This record gives sequence, structure tokens and C-alpha cells, in this order.
Amino acid sequence: MTLEREAEIWRTAEVPRVCTLLASKVRGVRTQAGESQENFAKRAEIALRTYKRFERDGSGTLETFIRALRAIDRTQYLIGLFPQALPPRSRAALEVQVRSSDALKLLKRAQRVDLPLSKLAHPEED
Repeated sequence: MTLEREAEIWRTAEVPRVCTLLASKVRGVRTQAGESQENFAKRAEIALRTYKRFERDGSGTLETFIRALRAIDRTQYLIGLFPQALPPRSRAALEVQVRSSDALKLLKRAQRVDLPLSKLAHPEED
């Protein structure tokens, strides 16, 4: 499955399909490590029957999912779900920094090819 297709599923598929995909990702990590369902469930502190159901059809509680994520050492990615917003002043400073960085790149490019900046900024006007 391509990343584009997977992203489309995350965005648009019915919730049970998304749950099944999440469970298949956990199962993939488990099987790649060569670990049995029984051992994984024990290590994750999930009842074996519950874990088998989770892997089969993605059903279970959020607690089951978090325990599975801990067992495959993926909880550090949860922070990315809710990034902290930048304060307005910081955002403006970041935008200025990005513009400055772009201007610096443009200047360095001009120096390398020995062209006027106006030609580099608008090459289609040649």
C-alpha cells in the first residue's frame, strides 16, 4: 500500500477500517520481531483473548491500544498528535526567519551562478 493510499484511509475510511489498519500495524511489528501473540499479550499486560480480538478486527479499548503501543515502543509518537501551537510572537519570528533563510539561499545561488538577483527570483522573465 502506498503512503498516499494509507493517508487516504486514515482520513476517509469508516472507523472500523481505521481500527483494523491500526491493529494490522501492531501485528506487523509483533510478527517482524518474531513474537507470538501469547508472549506479546503477556508483555503488554493484555488478556490473550482480548489481544487476539484486537489483532483480528481492530476491536478493543483505547487502553488496549495504548498497552499495545507501549509493548512495541511507539508511545513517543503520540505527542505528535497534539503539537503545541506557537505563540503569535514566536510564529511571526519563525516566518521572518524562514523568509530570511530563503533570501540567503537566493543570494548564495546568485553568487554561485553570477546572475543578478532579479533573474534568480523571476527566471521565467528571461
